[in-house]
Amino acid sequence: DVFFREILSQGTYPTQLGIRTPTGNRAVHLFHWEDLSTLNLIFCRRDYWVPDHLRIAVDIGSNIGISALYWLTRNEDCQTYLYEPVPRNIERIKQNIAGLEERCVLTGAAVADFHGKVEFGIEETGKLGGIGVETSATIEVDCLHAMEIIDPILEKHGVIDCLKVDT
Repeated sequence: DVFFREILSQGTYPTQLGIRTPTGNRAVHLFHWEDLSTLNLIFCRRDYWVPDHLRIAVDIGSNIGISALYWLTRNEDCQTYLYEPVPRNIERIKQNIAGLEERCVLTGAAVADFHGKVEFGIEETGKLGGIGVETSATIEVDCLHAMEIIDPILEKHGVIDCLKVDT
């Protein structure tokens, strides 16, 4: 099923798949065929590989939380800071990190080199929109300056082991 979904971009969505991780079996919720590609890139191809001792991960542009799920399942100590401005994606993140929420700080905001309100382009997959991206629809979202989020995390933990900026 997964082979045909990935290679032929077929199948019905939403769907749920089971995955094996170092901390046990997990369910991952996928809402579009693009999500399966992301799952394969992260969990199978290991594009976001991190050492097993990962402690602090910051994810700017968290989409539906697949990268967060990957990092959180490397060990029982990892904490993630997630930033995602699209409300639909935030609800999907919550589904994908269910049971791991105590190790996540989820903020519903965009991140850029300024602070304020911004028009944010959105589209069907939830991953190809952004500030200044022309799409068929936009929403107004809060935008945080990158240093507003990085400085407090560094002050609290002394280190950021993994910083993903997908904007």
